[in-house]
Amino acid sequence: MKRIVIIPFTAILGLVVLISCKCQQVVAGVDRFDHTLAINGVDREFIVDLPMNYDCAIDYPVVVAFHGKEQLNERAWDLWGWKEKGETEQVITVYPQSMSYTFGPGETPMTRWDDGRLSDTANPLDLNPITQTIADDVAFVRAMITFVKVRYTTNHNKFYASGFSNGGGFVWRLAIEAGDIFQAFAPSSGLFHVTGVPPIAYRPVYFSAGDSEQFVLDNNDGLPLNMDAAEIIAFMQPIHDVELDAMQIQDNYTVLPENADNVIIQWNQNIDPSQTHFYKMVFWSDTEHVYPSALNSNGNPRLHHLVDEYWEFFDSL
Repeated sequence: MKRIVIIPFTAILGLVVLISCKCQQVVAGVDRFDHTLAINGVDREFIVDLPMNYDCAIDYPVVVAFHGKEQLNERAWDLWGWKEKGETEQVITVYPQSMSYTFGPGETPMTRWDDGRLSDTANPLDLNPITQTIADDVAFVRAMITFVKVRYTTNHNKFYASGFSNGGGFVWRLAIEAGDIFQAFAPSSGLFHVTGVPPIAYRPVYFSAGDSEQFVLDNNDGLPLNMDAAEIIAFMQPIHDVELDAMQIQDNYTVLPENADNVIIQWNQNIDPSQTHFYKMVFWSDTEHVYPSALNSNGNPRLHHLVDEYWEFFDSL
């Protein structure tokens, strides 16, 4: 039986005492700050990147970027393009680090967020040994957000989350369990693994994937998807049925204007008409399992800069 560490909220509230209320300054061009929070004896790390002209009189939007499986937060900071977008759009960007566990017969170590499967007692990921303590990643995120709100000047109504692969799956979990601290969610190439739990608050979600993702090839006779809305919807139906049910959105969609590089589809008819959230999905052509950016192109010059699409989404809310 696996054990989950539940971080008491007294630890989170105690951060207010530990964190200096003095506003952080950018000095000598240093706008990156690496932080560690000791929670229940476990060190949790994250990077905060400020706009170079950061001003303590301004309340900034915040984007939190969750790296993928077997990756480090350094990769998201270096290659995804959010720190560059933070400079041009005046946004604080945050890059948390997951914990490492061992898996399979060889006890292979890898970093991974708990997207709902790590703490599943059925052990679908072949955690080995099964007795490893699983950190409460949602509690860590809550503590981190509390820290950021106290240390930096932020707009508390403009916190957004994006993640890739396993980090994208974790962002889906946050869409269910942390809608009180984030206003929108943008998972890329990560699927939904939390069922039977109603969201704390209903928020917009924008999912992104490539036509040549491994989960596409594995379930499409080894072939990429055509850039055709009907084909994409039919392929994704079993997946987004679960997502739409969790978000309480009717399966009535609109296909937005198409182009050669992507197909965008949106569902915005809520079961409860008083709700205003929606679900949006984009599939990119000629794109494999990657967080698409000009810095992370894997040699594909046509690979879209995903942060442009996602920031337009966040900024429109």
